[in-house]
Amino acid sequence: MINNEYELKIMLTKNEYLMLRKYITTEYLQTNYYFDNEEYVVYTSMNSLRIRQINSKYIITHKHSISNNKKGVIEMVEKNVDIDKNVFTQLINGEKNIAEFINVEFKNLKYIGYLETKRAKLNLENNMPPAELDYNKYNNIIDYELEWEIDENIYNNAINILNKYGINIENHKIEQPKFLRFIRSLNIG
Repeated sequence: MINNEYELKIMLTKNEYLMLRKYITTEYLQTNYYFDNEEYVVYTSMNSLRIRQINSKYIITHKHSISNNKKGVIEMVEKNVDIDKNVFTQLINGEKNIAEFINVEFKNLKYIGYLETKRAKLNLENNMPPAELDYNKYNNIIDYELEWEIDENIYNNAINILNKYGINIENHKIEQPKFLRFIRSLNIG
């Protein structure tokens, strides 16, 4: 399945994260297993390639960034393919090539590491879609972020809602996908 994603993405402080936790409606664990080659061509070409595990479900996802002029927004084309646990294990162990499942042109792809997320859905306002509050762990790093899949016509409303909670995007790191932060934690980019 291919879809476009328009997402407001903001890095949070620990205190902001803790303050927003009181609005949680559901919570679950997910793990992203990332793939690239030794030249990090996926990373350097503004793409990401992962398998996301949530419980016993495994989804391969390829994302390609599209430029966007709105602060805090990442716009991407995303392709997803469901796989089973056996295929997941073969991909992690290098017994199968992930490119065959997602139809990407990258060569010599291999599993390079993982990022664990405790994800919570939260309702910040009744007439808006739920936001996602993430506690992420990877390579001895912990960070906090808010992701909010919105459409372009409610962007200003979302910014105003965040301001009501004391979160001004002008004062935050923004537009940093998990894959980018994971790669940078490897000290290669």
